[in-house]
Amino acid sequence: MGKKNKSKSSGTTSSSASGASEPSSNPPSSATGTENEVKDSSSTATVANSSSSAGQTQDAPLAKEAVEERVEASLEQRPTETELVGKGVLKKAGSLSNVLVAKAGELEKQMTKDKVKENLETRPSEGQLEDKGVLKKVGSMSSMLVATAHELEKQMTVDKVGHNLETRPTEHELVEKGLLKKRGSVSDVLAATAIELEKKMNANKVEQLLDSRPDVHALEAQGILPHEHNVAPSIQALHHTLERQITKDNVAHLLESRPERTDLVGIIHTEPVAPSLQATAKKLSFKLSKDALHRTLQERPGPEEMIERGLIASSPSKRPQKAVPVSQYEQTEAPIADFDPESISIERSRIATALKGASRLFEIRAIDNAQRATLKDLILDQDPRVIAAVEVFELDHDVEEMLDTLLRIVAVSM
Repeated sequence: MGKKNKSKSSGTTSSSASGASEPSSNPPSSATGTENEVKDSSSTATVANSSSSAGQTQDAPLAKEAVEERVEASLEQRPTETELVGKGVLKKAGSLSNVLVAKAGELEKQMTKDKVKENLETRPSEGQLEDKGVLKKVGSMSSMLVATAHELEKQMTVDKVGHNLETRPTEHELVEKGLLKKRGSVSDVLAATAIELEKKMNANKVEQLLDSRPDVHALEAQGILPHEHNVAPSIQALHHTLERQITKDNVAHLLESRPERTDLVGIIHTEPVAPSLQATAKKLSFKLSKDALHRTLQERPGPEEMIERGLIASSPSKRPQKAVPVSQYEQTEAPIADFDPESISIERSRIATALKGASRLFEIRAIDNAQRATLKDLILDQDPRVIAAVEVFELDHDVEEMLDTLLRIVAVSM
């Protein structure tokens, strides 16, 4: 309304002005046209603005409703307080009031900060981590090559593991070595039961062996454990060490005081053979002597031939007579001047060996008491046949051959 009145007043003023001076009537008319155009354009803009504001007024309620719906949906989907506490987003207040919750949080934060600071101060150094294998030792390698070196080492480890997996033994090989149990036709369900049963059987066997094992006194009697009742258990190890050292010193003293090789001439047989072949040469010589003795024993005359020659008595009821002096077994009384203690010792040794042979024949039931007595008399009389059998035994150490010879001698002497 104000704008219309103003426009009317302006039109009246212009008309009055045109009526007052007619010569200048044309210019005012053009100005009036211009004002009309301005009015039309302003009225058009006003209409457009009013229409746009009306459209915005209609869309505003729709946008507000959409925002409200989104907010309500978000509120419905938001996690509960319990879920936030479980995720660590919220602190569990417990029985604390809301005033103290903030202070408790600040206190906890300060405690965590102090703990982190303490851990940082006490953390191990780089050298310690390298010694423990946590960090790789770089050494003089540049930092640009460290990652490449680690990748190369990792690849080498992967290749090594792959090679070991390819060359690992098969299940059959592990079963043959006893590392895996052979299941056979037993199912997996029964395999575990079978293993448990085998363990129990082994446990029972071990328990039985432990129950039947000998006691300490039996082991000491057998010489397995030393008799150390007068030694305290705390110093038994020291006692053993001392005894071992004493034995070691004695052996060292004996080795230092042993005679030289030149002093053992006649005790050590020197042979013109290399030291590496002396044992073989000795065995060969022993074998040749044994074969020669066997041939001699096979060619010796039988009992009938010896009776025909008068070497043994033909009557079984008579005691065996002295044999006719033959070769090296000829018995003669040696003069007292020719007394040799060494020969006496050898004769006693041979008699003892022959007596042991006679006892052995009696133990195996090869001779009876009468035959044993006869053989004992022959041995004590130093019968040449008995002495010859013992000499052969001293050379070849064949017990069976000596016993057979003694058995044949007593058989032809009864």
